[in-house]
Amino acid sequence: MKSVFVVIVCVAAWASGQAQTSPPGTSPVEGATSRTQVDGDTASTLVLSKTPVVYPAAARSAGIQGKVELRVFVSKMGDVVEVSVVSGDPALAQAAVESVKQWKYKPYEVNASAVEMETSVSVNFQLKAPAPPTPPPL
Repeated sequence: MKSVFVVIVCVAAWASGQAQTSPPGTSPVEGATSRTQVDGDTASTLVLSKTPVVYPAAARSAGIQGKVELRVFVSKMGDVVEVSVVSGDPALAQAAVESVKQWKYKPYEVNASAVEMETSVSVNFQLKAPAPPTPPPL
């Protein structure tokens, strides 16, 4: 029986070199009036609760592993309102989306006011190799 190991890491997936008029680790999102783009490292410190990712049985049986990159939109209240897949194996993507949709964030504040947040999340699916058999005693 194979063991399953899933790692969730928030990553910054935004272009660098933008002029910063927002707090460090953030930048305004083009076309949005109140949504602030927050780098993955900063956003990861705001996660209050995570729902464990369930490794899809078909992907596990097929030996499929890999990283799923997600774009996540969070409301002023800290609720995940939208998750979209940026990249990753389709056999893993839906499980990552379903988990992250249930996360809860601490509201992100700019100038003491809660704002909508856009960030990225990376979910790593990795199968652990079975432990080698223990040799018989001599």
